[in-house]
Amino acid sequence: MQFDRIVMNPPFSLKSWGYDDFVGGDPYDRFTFGMPPADQGDWAWMQHVVKSLKPTGKAIIVMSQGILFRGQPEQTEAEDGRNQKADAEYVIREGFVKSDLIECVIVLPSKLFYGNNVPGCLVVLNKRKPEDRKNKILMIWASRHCEEANPQNLLRTSDLMRILVPWRALQ
Repeated sequence: MQFDRIVMNPPFSLKSWGYDDFVGGDPYDRFTFGMPPADQGDWAWMQHVVKSLKPTGKAIIVMSQGILFRGQPEQTEAEDGRNQKADAEYVIREGFVKSDLIECVIVLPSKLFYGNNVPGCLVVLNKRKPEDRKNKILMIWASRHCEEANPQNLLRTSDLMRILVPWRALQ
């Protein structure tokens, strides 16, 4: 099935996301950009969402900040002393960027989600960006602005405005 809009909060960095079920291939061809690592399911969820969006679809996904930096590019012997191929997470993230699917990334403070200290982010996908936003990704760095509390941090109205104002300016 395909949808106009998707809002998703999958488990962060799921270690057993079903890798073994897809080693022989995916009947729905969801892993267009590559097979995610067996021990990190974040990019499996992201690719599932892309495949589930209509050609004009949009999505917002709550993810671990790990999707922003995990993975390494290909490196030559001159660069790092050994020949190293790019790993799966780097290749998949590069595929998302080159395909111009990511409209916005909102980096959130840690301890926002109950029972989870992992810092998260919101990834906004848009399969049909307007012409003036093509090949651009809005980055909203909101990780330092929250009310520190126990057991979880809270976003105050002023913190939400730091996210909303640049986002609305984009619209």
